[in-house]
Amino acid sequence: MPNLTFVIFSKGVIFIIKKLIVFAQILAAVAVIFLFSLPAFAEVIGVVTGSGVNIRQGPGTDHPVIGVAAKNTAYPVLNKKDGWYQIRYAGGDPAWISATYLSTSQNSDLPQQIQTNGKVNVRSGPGTNYDVLGTAAANTAYQVVGEDGYWYKIAYGSGEGYVAKWLVSVKEGAPAQTDIQQPSAPQPDTQQPSTPQPADPGSGGQSAAASGATTGYVNTSVLNLRDGGSVSANIVSKLYQDAKVTVYKAVNGWYQVQTDNGLNGWVDGKYIRFPQGKNSVQTMKSAETPAFAGTASQGTIQVAYTKKDYGYRLTLTGDTVICYTYKGDAKALRIDTDMTIKGDFPNDSAVQFSVGGSLKNQLNIACDSSMYYRLSASADGKVLTVELGLNPLVGRLIYLDPGHAAISNSGEPDPGAIAASGLKEKDVTLDIALKAKALLEAKGATVELSRGETTTLTLGDRAYPANMMGADVLVSIHCNSSTNPSVNGTSVWYYAPEGNSAYDREKVLSLTKSLQNALLASAGRKNYGIYEANFAVLRASTMPAALVETAFLSNETEAQLLGTDSFRQKLAEGIAEGLSQYFSVF
Repeated sequence: MPNLTFVIFSKGVIFIIKKLIVFAQILAAVAVIFLFSLPAFAEVIGVVTGSGVNIRQGPGTDHPVIGVAAKNTAYPVLNKKDGWYQIRYAGGDPAWISATYLSTSQNSDLPQQIQTNGKVNVRSGPGTNYDVLGTAAANTAYQVVGEDGYWYKIAYGSGEGYVAKWLVSVKEGAPAQTDIQQPSAPQPDTQQPSTPQPADPGSGGQSAAASGATTGYVNTSVLNLRDGGSVSANIVSKLYQDAKVTVYKAVNGWYQVQTDNGLNGWVDGKYIRFPQGKNSVQTMKSAETPAFAGTASQGTIQVAYTKKDYGYRLTLTGDTVICYTYKGDAKALRIDTDMTIKGDFPNDSAVQFSVGGSLKNQLNIACDSSMYYRLSASADGKVLTVELGLNPLVGRLIYLDPGHAAISNSGEPDPGAIAASGLKEKDVTLDIALKAKALLEAKGATVELSRGETTTLTLGDRAYPANMMGADVLVSIHCNSSTNPSVNGTSVWYYAPEGNSAYDREKVLSLTKSLQNALLASAGRKNYGIYEANFAVLRASTMPAALVETAFLSNETEAQLLGTDSFRQKLAEGIAEGLSQYFSVF
């Protein structure tokens, strides 16, 4: 018989244990309440309310100063401790700023209502793998109660459902604001910036017709139109998604615009998109003499350059914030600043560089051939980078989608088609995409991939990141398969129904034909044709998109080819060449 050991507790001990258990339960409940009552700091934006506020390494004045924030600079707020906010600082690193000099506000992009663009499936969860609860008719409005990734959670029937964000529009009159009206605050703890800040650009009242101008479109749910170029300026009106504006001045990241109904004001430039022309950047033409030009230089810009495969990268570094305007066409680019330009320039017979203007504040770049370029500024406004070359891919943003590899409910990635040898489509498409990315970037393009080894994006979700980043084109890469093992060849698919204004049929067809012609020439397989199909990734794309079926994994010959590095390289070269041909036209 086994030994039994009994531990007898006195009533007093039992009473104490019961009290401890109750106390622990209370603590747990309080913890839950505390956690759920905390502000969602990832959704909070803080705006600096004083000039020259110290950014510190830790929460207190005893911590080292690592930077200085200008007035009206906005930062994501991560945490709060002892009267200090932890913010996401330059480069994404966390830092601390006194709560006294930071005004916080919720910055949720969640609208109150959405409206369906066409017939839309309402699903039980945030993905196309969830059950369909019903189908919403076109132009039907729903109350938004939440969001999950690329899906809105809506009030549906007596319960809730999910709709894909790319299939609906924010209902006008009920969206959330894009920027924030800031209250005033006391003067900050601290030091003035080491360099002068650009002057407030002012409200400006000129007509758009008074200078060279270009058309842009609002690229967010709702955008404040202000009477000056900063978030501290007064809001005069609101502009909604896809509203058309005429842009005729840019100062320190803000655009002076005129709306279709004649309102003048300023908007945050990062929420304006421009239609793509033959030139690879959204060129904004300015007046011959910049509004900020004066009789004295506001500082110095030092120019350095790097020779690239596609041309040159010029880096303009200012000793203070660079205010500039630019204008250009297919053969010339001119940048005007309020600072003296110095430095070295390439000695190139194809592209000529010169500095002009009475203050030596005008950079001129000219070319006998068609020139392509892109301008981008650093977060602090002190560095302006110019990428330029003769290749039409320079400055393009290309989104490549290697097919399949989405994680299923079982936790395994979708392999796609599988050859008799065991070769998986998901592995082939990723390798081709990586090879194409390297080729395109060497020619001056910026390339984003929808996935790495695996992804949580379903087929219906693949286009949404491309839509959000404003990609110029989307190319989805696949391998074909058939029950007939003799079928072989290369094909390209598109979706742009005639008469549907949501798709630019001319551009889509040009992209499709350019890719097919280049792939056939590079990879040398049979022409299996060009087809139109309502594929989710194509239907959901707001930019010209095509789906490439490189070759058949079900065909023994083509499966062997797809298993080789050399054939995948040829396919990547075909994709890169096809995109180059497309961008030489559009």
